[in-house]
Amino acid sequence: IGLFIVTAMDAWGGDKSIVKLCISTLLGLLLIAISYFINICTHETGHMIFGLLSGYKFNSIRFGKLMLVREGGQDTGKLKFCKYDLPGTAGQCIMTAPDGDAEHMPVFLYNVGGVAVNFLTAIISVILYVVCKSSSSVAVIIVGATILIFGMVSLVIGITNSLPFEQMGTDGANIRILMRDKNSRKAFRNSLEIVKYFSEGYSLVEMPQDLTYFDKNTPMNNTLITAQASMYYSYLIAKKEYKEAKDMALFILDNAKSINQIHAKVLYGDLVFLYAVIENNLEASRKMYKDHEKDINAGAGFISIQKALYAYYTLVEVDKKKADAYAKAFEKTYKNYPYPKDAQVEKEQFDMVMQVASSKADI
Repeated sequence: IGLFIVTAMDAWGGDKSIVKLCISTLLGLLLIAISYFINICTHETGHMIFGLLSGYKFNSIRFGKLMLVREGGQDTGKLKFCKYDLPGTAGQCIMTAPDGDAEHMPVFLYNVGGVAVNFLTAIISVILYVVCKSSSSVAVIIVGATILIFGMVSLVIGITNSLPFEQMGTDGANIRILMRDKNSRKAFRNSLEIVKYFSEGYSLVEMPQDLTYFDKNTPMNNTLITAQASMYYSYLIAKKEYKEAKDMALFILDNAKSINQIHAKVLYGDLVFLYAVIENNLEASRKMYKDHEKDINAGAGFISIQKALYAYYTLVEVDKKKADAYAKAFEKTYKNYPYPKDAQVEKEQFDMVMQVASSKADI
């Protein structure tokens, strides 16, 4: 920003008035915001390109809330645009793994693709800046400074995604896990297969059970293994085996040595729901919410947490205004959800809240 400000001020003939300084600063900040969004798009496109080169097939790609998803299968499915918000992620590219066993599945290029494109973009931007800087045209110099901002934002995204922060699910963390642990490769492959089945219109209970099954003797020492355990929890929920699901959620939270922040938030929220709606244990629901209030509220964009908060403010800490707000948020998310049968599981649980509330009112 500093470099851009100096360049912009020079374009005004060296006039360094406070007004022009503020304009230059705001313009620099605006360029960073625009650059961030564009670089998220190039990052996810990088995953897609490198995934295709590795033999993966396209499933979906999301930039912010705008998502392009394939429906109905790889061969006959149609592409459609929808809006889908996944809090904690600015974008996502999901591919279907190539045929073959998980142990020999190519994982490096697909996962490194986004970072590789970010670093390449940064290098090209620096080169273009140097070329533009040597120009005698002020307009070209300003363009060069703008390109440099774009490149530096790309560099920052590339670096932060390269760092092995497991709880954040960075590309660097996934690469390190997948390159050293074949069980994690299987869990990773299963997660991609599950999304493929979702896009083809299947529910969790209709998929091959080996995709969701989790052996409790398996150490949950990284986020990918824990994600497999979380998927088994979701399978139990879809089967309406609520007691087993609650026990599984508690087991994961008690035993996971590493868990993705998103999965933790969802489990906290679902436990609030299960205690209040399924077990009618309002005190346990209240305690779960109070103990993890920050995480649960931070995940309020997730459909399952919207359902949980609707239940909480309907049955536990009764607040009609808040309950109505989360009900509206849930309906909006449900309407735009890209995988209908997965959303239907949440809708059935959402409807249970009013049924429980009505039965209590009758008493």
